Amino acid sequence: MAKCAVAFRSDRLTPSLPEPPNELKGEISSWGGNIAWIDKHTGRKSQFAKFVLGQGWTPKQPVAKLDPGGN
Repeated sequence: MAKCAVAFRSDRLTPSLPEPPNELKGEISSWGGNIAWIDKHTGRKSQFAKFVLGQGWTPKQPVAKLDPGGN
């Protein structure tokens, strides 16, 4: 995702560039390339936007539920 964001910022993102890592090549190819792989999934679009803005990405932490007994 970070490589795609760097390519996007330099106006070089294409369906095949940057080359996806080996573990994602099949998945990205089946979606139609880098751009479609990102665009057609809400979570990936959000991650991509954060990378483009230079903020990185961290998974959302689960919200702690308060113990009704006050503990």
